[in-house]
Amino acid sequence: MLEISLLEAAQTRLQDSPLRNALSAFYMESGRKGSGFVEFTHKSFSEFLCAERLKEAIEDWSKGGDRRREFYVPTEQMDWEIYDLLGYGGLTIEIVQYLLILLTDLLSTEAASILFERLQRFYFRWCKGEFIDATPENLPQKKMRLLREQIKNHRDLNSLGQRQLDIYTGLNIMILLLELQSYISRKGNLDNDCIFHPCGQLNTDTFNEFQLLQIMGYSDCIDIGTCVDIIGPFLNSTDLSHSNLSVADFRGANLNSSNLQFSDLRSADLSSADLSNADLSYTDLRRANFSNTNFQSAKLIDADLRGTDIKTANLANSDLEGSNLSGADFRGSNLEGANFNSADLRGAYLKEVNLVDTSFIGSRLNRSDLRLTNLQQANLSSADLRGADLRGADLRGANLENAKLVRTNLMNVIWNELTNWPSSQELELAVNVPESLKLRLKNLGGKDER
Repeated sequence: MLEISLLEAAQTRLQDSPLRNALSAFYMESGRKGSGFVEFTHKSFSEFLCAERLKEAIEDWSKGGDRRREFYVPTEQMDWEIYDLLGYGGLTIEIVQYLLILLTDLLSTEAASILFERLQRFYFRWCKGEFIDATPENLPQKKMRLLREQIKNHRDLNSLGQRQLDIYTGLNIMILLLELQSYISRKGNLDNDCIFHPCGQLNTDTFNEFQLLQIMGYSDCIDIGTCVDIIGPFLNSTDLSHSNLSVADFRGANLNSSNLQFSDLRSADLSSADLSNADLSYTDLRRANFSNTNFQSAKLIDADLRGTDIKTANLANSDLEGSNLSGADFRGSNLEGANFNSADLRGAYLKEVNLVDTSFIGSRLNRSDLRLTNLQQANLSSADLRGADLRGADLRGANLENAKLVRTNLMNVIWNELTNWPSSQELELAVNVPESLKLRLKNLGGKDER
């Protein structure tokens, strides 16, 4: 049949390109019965066309000039093209994925550095409000006027204001910079010219610790949470160190493997965010909301998490050595295999939490609530458990050597012959010590049998 022949012919022509071959499977199929047509079926075909158009422009932006001009596309013209192409709506993951594949050849050349530098210059100029504050007619205004002429009867006409167009443009440029850096890094070609920090490089004229926070506030004029809704899926492996992000809303953001060292995240909302493998060492996280946050294998060394809501968070295999977690609420969290050595957990709420294989060497657990907690194989050696409540805790195989147990409540604790207790003198200072444990220690003369 004609439509089958057309389909097979198209797929044959596309076989030399993995991307185009995949697209032929996604976007082309035989038409309806008897129609004799080849149909484009996938709803994101327009996203591929958008990526193709962006690719053409980016290739031109990446070209050097000649004696008369620095670049093939002058900066003033590139500025307009950026607003024209990126001023309405946020880039989707699909568009960016297609775009990076289409740019594979370009990104393996020196043109990648030219592109990155030009886009980064645009970004910092945008951050300063250069484009929207320009007179007499600025680029956001020009784009707004053209759009309104093109779609006079569109239901979203009122949302096509200068600020909206300016915000979408800046956020989309940020996405491109983040993804270009990530792509170049994965290919092993990353150099100092292709490193992007949304707040600027530390100790340079571009650095502004509040910059991302200001962008988030500016973007809220479209809708609350617009910034993270658009750039949130692209924040993995981002360098946000030394940033002030207090009270920021990162709900559901993908911050996997990101660098947040020395940042201020006080009272920030990171609920349901992915912070696995992220580095939050030396970060101020007081009163932050980490409900349902994924911290698996994250670093939080010497972080300040006093009074933090960590309910239902995943902290498995995370490193919290030396961190301050006094008064933190861990209800429903997974702390299996975490490192709390030398951490301050005074008054922490750890009731019924999974602490299997967790290390608390030298940690301060005074007055903490450890009722019904699973501490199997946990290392509590030299931990300060004075006044802690361990009623019903499972201590089978746990190591409590040299732990301080003054006024520690051991009612109904579960233990076995592999539990390593401190001296009998220390145990005598605890309260509600099980009779079976007292008897065993008495028979052993106060020495643990190993």
